[in-house]
Order: sequence, then C-alpha cells, then structure tokens
Amino acid sequence: MPLRLRCLLSRHQQRLVHRLQRLHDTSPRTYLAVVGIAALTGAGVLMTPALIVLLAVADLGALGLSPAAWGVVQWFEAGVGLLAAGLTGVQARMRYRLPEGIRIGARAAPALHEEIERVRRHLRAAAVVSVHVDARPRVALVRQPHPLLPLLHRNRLLIGAPVLASHGPDHFRVALARALSEVSAHNLGLAAWLCRLRQSWVQYRAAIDRQRGGWLLARWMDLFAPFYSRITQPLLETAELQADRLACLVAEEEVVAETLCRDQLLSAFLEEYYWPRIHKSAERHPEPRFRPYAHLPLLIRRKLDRVRGLRWLRSAWHGDGSRSSPLFRRRLEALGLTEPVWVPTPDENAGERYLPPERLSAIHERLDVRWMEREREHWQLRWQTANQGRERMQRLGRQLAAGRLDARQALEYAALCRKHASREEARAAHETLLSLFPEDAGVLYGVGKYYVSIGDPHGVKLLELAMEKDARYVQNACSLIAEFVRRSGCRELVTEFVQQKLQARRQTG
Repeated sequence: MPLRLRCLLSRHQQRLVHRLQRLHDTSPRTYLAVVGIAALTGAGVLMTPALIVLLAVADLGALGLSPAAWGVVQWFEAGVGLLAAGLTGVQARMRYRLPEGIRIGARAAPALHEEIERVRRHLRAAAVVSVHVDARPRVALVRQPHPLLPLLHRNRLLIGAPVLASHGPDHFRVALARALSEVSAHNLGLAAWLCRLRQSWVQYRAAIDRQRGGWLLARWMDLFAPFYSRITQPLLETAELQADRLACLVAEEEVVAETLCRDQLLSAFLEEYYWPRIHKSAERHPEPRFRPYAHLPLLIRRKLDRVRGLRWLRSAWHGDGSRSSPLFRRRLEALGLTEPVWVPTPDENAGERYLPPERLSAIHERLDVRWMEREREHWQLRWQTANQGRERMQRLGRQLAAGRLDARQALEYAALCRKHASREEARAAHETLLSLFPEDAGVLYGVGKYYVSIGDPHGVKLLELAMEKDARYVQNACSLIAEFVRRSGCRELVTEFVQQKLQARRQTG
C-alpha cells in the first residue's frame, strides 16, 4: 500500500475512533450498538471462508452434474470455493503459542489448583485449561479463540511470580477472582463481551501471522485489531470496576481494597526500587551475580517499608495532577475508601502457601536463568558504559584539581559523580562547583537541581537565583520547586522566597 494512501486511511481512522469514543459518553447505547456491529463484522470475516466452502459444496452437490457439464456460474462458484478452502485450511492449521511461563500442573501444585477451582466455582467462571507462572507482576487470563470459530475460546491463567512473593493468601484470592471474573457468569452483557474480544483479535493476529498463505487474513487483522482496540478503550475502566465488584463475592470489600493497594505497592517497588538497583549493579560487575526472582520475597519483606510505600500510594492516588482523578483512586472510592491504605507484607506469601518448596525453588531458578540470558548483553553494555564514565570522571577530577575546567566541564564532572561516586563525593563535587562558579546561572541551576533531588531545601534558593540571572531556567526551575514542595511539604520555605522576590520588585520599582 502506498505511503500516502496509508497515511490518509490512518487519519480517517483516527477521526472515526475519536467520534466513537465521544459517542460512549454522549450516547452509550448507540456506542455499544456500533461496536457490536464492528465485533460481528470481524468475526464474520474470519468465519466467511468456511461458510463459503460449505455453501459451494452443498450447491454443487445438489446439481448432481459432473464438472464437464458445469456452466460459467458453476466454475466461478467452484473457484471461489477453492480459494475459500485455502483460507480455511490456513485457519485450521493455526496454533497459538503457549504463554511464556512455566506450566504448573495439578500434580505439581495441588493446593494452587484447588484454590483456583474454588474461586472459579464461586464465580461460576468458565474452565481454565492450564496454569502458568511467569515473571510479570500480575494475575491475568489469556483467552485464545478457536481458529475457525473465533467467538469460542480456551482460557489459560497466568500468575506472576512477583505476586506469589508479595501477596498473602487472602490478597492472592482476590487477584485470582479479578482475573477469572472476565469469564464469570456474573459478568454478562454486551459491554463485557465486547471488552473481552479485545484480546481475542490480538491473539488471532499473532497466530495467523505465523502461517504460510495467511497474508490476506493477516492484512485484514492488521487493520481491524488495532482499530477495535482503540474504539473499545472507554470500556476498560468499566471492566476494571466490574472486576473489583465481582471480587467482592469471594472476599470482603476491605480485603479487595487492600489488594488494589498491594498491587500498586508491588508495581512501584519493582519499577522504582528493585529493578533500578539491580541494573545499577551492572556498573560494578561485568556479569549478573544476583538472582532477582529467588531473592524477591526476602527483599520485599526487608525493603518495602511503610514510609516508602505510603509515598508511592499517595502518588498513585493523586495521579499526574490532571483534572480527572486517576483510575486507582476511582477504584478505591468505589469500594468506600477516602484514601489509600498501607498493607504490610504478610508473614506467609501465596507462593509459600500454595506451592511446594522444591517446586517454588525450581520456578525461581528457571525464571532467573531466563532473566540472565535475556539481560546478559545489555548488562555488559551498561558495565562498559559505566567504565567509560568512571574514566572520564577521573580525568575531569584531575583537571578540576589543577584548575583547568570551565563551568560546562565542571557540570559534567558533577553529573558523573552523581552517577558513579558515593553520595558524599557527589555532594562535595557540587559544593566545589558552586564555590568556583558562584555567579554562573547554569551552575546555580545544576547544583540547585541536585540539592532538591536529595531533599535539601537550599536547592530552592539556588534555583531562585538561577531564574533571576537567566530567564531560560524559569520553567524548569519552577517545575523542580513544585515537585520538591509536593514531595517534602516545605511550603513555608517557598512562600518565604516568593515574598522576598515580591519585596525586591517593589523596591526596584
């Protein structure tokens, strides 16, 4: 397809998507009707080849004529039937990839399967054909559609090893209920069905792409699957709220709310603390020496403290400061909470409760091996980059001691110290930098930015001076001060500097 035509179709598709998304707010019934037609169209296209084959065989067979007696219409019908048979054969050969996790059978973990079955029966959910443990911090359901009947599915349950390490049995039960609620008999209705189909088209697209001769269906899915995902985006929030409500069928509302907070704590712990520190160690060791999944339960118990956890929860509660409240806050408010709650790490996690010790150790070992194989190349690259940075820092340090650095090079030295030196050495480098260039706006801004990053209120004053000397730093400095105020609550200090600035303007005026 030519690039100009592709861009034109993309623009028209974006306009249509925006109109349909707005229709969700202005006329929900019309929106569901339109999306329902789109879903049936997608399913109809995939089922059409098999229907054409059946109709062609039935029609030609009813004539009772040999091919030699066929007319133009019959030969055309036979040709279309052969083409449809080819597409049907491609679909029939489709095989979905198993999830990238470790399959856990009922014999290996009977307690886990009993708990899953207990929750499934309580919710009257569809059957789960297999259970897999992977590395992602969530519990989710993968629905794989039938190759020829895309409205029929097989369900596979994915359980993240971090969830097993972080959640207690009660919170893990809620996570299971939220995942299985997607196929619960209590979760019927057009909106729920349309939302569930989002994943089906993505699964279908990935499977058809691996089949030879399926390029025609693959091109159709290239257009339809992203379009369907975008127009059904407004249904996701409703689906999340509905999953929370159905989880209340297996646990108290308080426990469901605690599970949401626990999910948020686990995600923030991994993204902002755990993985950054593991990757930081690549600057000191050329090969990975840490077993992240085997050590995760211990590190969660030791490092996920109340002060850090409440800060992450409040940040998620307030979101990005936009007018609309974040989904995390709306979900907790729907459960009756007016603020997030701290959930301490349980004495016994779900992995210890539902998996035999030897099986849990084997899972951690396999996940660690996969992680090391995946990370080794990037790890060595980070180590080489860190070595180059340390060498550059040492050269600039010698030049600074000899007094041969300008302000730009001194700022680079301070930045390298922040990254590769100890905290005391980094602070000393910034103090030296400030003493050498006390009037340079760039230095004032750089040192002030460093100070507010470590929680030192003196950085606010330096940022104020940088703004007075150079207006180019006003926007960024104001953002840093606002973030510092939000994080530390030093409103009185900022008010003092604002009053001083207003007073100085009156005196100069």
